[in-house]
Amino acid sequence: MVKCRALKRLKDAPPSTPSKKQAILQHYMCVSPTAKQSLKRQSPSLSEKVLENMKGFIHETKQKRNSDARNAMHVISASVSGEKISKGEKSKAARKLGLQPRRLSGGQRIRTSVLRSEKSCYEFTKRKTRSDITSDETKKQAYDFWISPTVSHTSSNKTDVKRSRIGPNEYVSHQIHLLEKTQTEVFLDFKAKYPDFKISQRLFESYKPFFVMPVKQKHRNTCCCRQHIEVRILFKKCMEFRKNLHASNLDLTQENLPVFEHLNDICAETVCDKTALHAQCLNRSCKECGVEKLSFNDNELDTSRNARDIKWDKFEYTEINVKGRKTRTKLMLVSKKTKPGEMFNHFKSLLETFPAHQNRANWQSEQY
Repeated sequence: MVKCRALKRLKDAPPSTPSKKQAILQHYMCVSPTAKQSLKRQSPSLSEKVLENMKGFIHETKQKRNSDARNAMHVISASVSGEKISKGEKSKAARKLGLQPRRLSGGQRIRTSVLRSEKSCYEFTKRKTRSDITSDETKKQAYDFWISPTVSHTSSNKTDVKRSRIGPNEYVSHQIHLLEKTQTEVFLDFKAKYPDFKISQRLFESYKPFFVMPVKQKHRNTCCCRQHIEVRILFKKCMEFRKNLHASNLDLTQENLPVFEHLNDICAETVCDKTALHAQCLNRSCKECGVEKLSFNDNELDTSRNARDIKWDKFEYTEINVKGRKTRTKLMLVSKKTKPGEMFNHFKSLLETFPAHQNRANWQSEQY
């Protein structure tokens, strides 16, 4: 009864407004020493208990100088140094575990070397169980044949990385290998080279590494020069502007003002023969080729004051400050805010020479 009466008095004492009641109770819990002591006496949560156990184990193990203790510390530091902990939180996590921040950095290197090594990628293929129980020797032979230089080659783009899930929040990653043959041709070459291995084509294809894939058009466009980047940025902006025109003007159709999905499509419209590219067409010496074949709307080429401003990017040489109170020019991607006509005219000027540049980039990619 005493507790019930106390609760009733406590309910009637604070203001009736929920926000004011919350502010008073929060202030009381933060200021009152008795309330603070009662909160400290509460039992810790499960995560705090696990953290204390890890901290105690680390304190006992990190002082030892043997291989078992060293391996145990490597396992703990690698398991803690995951992707969930950012660089700013690394020092705080190390302080809670009683470690140095550089220990977690070393654990991150160990974690990366384990999950991205060639051995881990092969273990992912090796662990696949099959009913016929293929020997490890055959699996390894098929795995090595898939990544041999005669079958596939590494992508020249550093961002072409493939990763595969091996567990909860655990992944292995590897640089993408591109096939230059069909899978049937690869299997026939394998049978011709190793006639003693008895393996079916379907089973052989199942041992293909997860990072080996057929070559696509995007893998051949590997040029990352200024012209490629600038043309792609302008193409995206121009097509976005054209889509907005289609949405606001119902008279426009895909036939009289097409919205291109790929940059290669708009380049193909500027040449006379789309199936076979000739040097005259690429160099714009052909009278039937050129940017004049493309159709543009009046709103796209509008440079008057009444036209609304749009934002786009282009490369320009700008002066930057360096040490010694000096300046130097540097090619940088600069944001512009102009009329639509200026953006489309610049895009048209780039399309004059881009098909020839694209053809040279494709030819260079095919040499490797």
